[in-house]
Amino acid sequence: MRKSQGFTLIELIVFIVVLSIGSITLLMALTTVLNGSSVSHNQATATQTAAQCIEWYLAKRVTSASGYTNITTGTFPGGSFPSSCTAPTGFSISTSVVNTTIGGDANYKTITSTVTAGGVRAAELSLLIGSY
Repeated sequence: MRKSQGFTLIELIVFIVVLSIGSITLLMALTTVLNGSSVSHNQATATQTAAQCIEWYLAKRVTSASGYTNITTGTFPGGSFPSSCTAPTGFSISTSVVNTTIGGDANYKTITSTVTAGGVRAAELSLLIGSY
């Protein structure tokens, strides 16, 4: 009778192959997560920046006696962004105001705030307001 004294060569090779496949799978998953983290961060920053610009327009209703009627079509009023709507380094922002007609009523405006990161659109938010 033979005594069992450890693992055979075949068992060791199978173990190494299984361990290698598992390690490669884990490393590929981690690489995917790490590559996506900068994109997620850029999208979150861009969304927050676009939301701040949209909120500036919402605040105009509260701070202005004429409400939204003084918001004109085109780009940002006055041609420059307020400090609350400044794009972080590496980002750019554009905002447009377009007249919108709903059910024959032309007293609406659509405000769109677009933030890009590295030339790629990272976030875009729109707001529909009534000019009353």
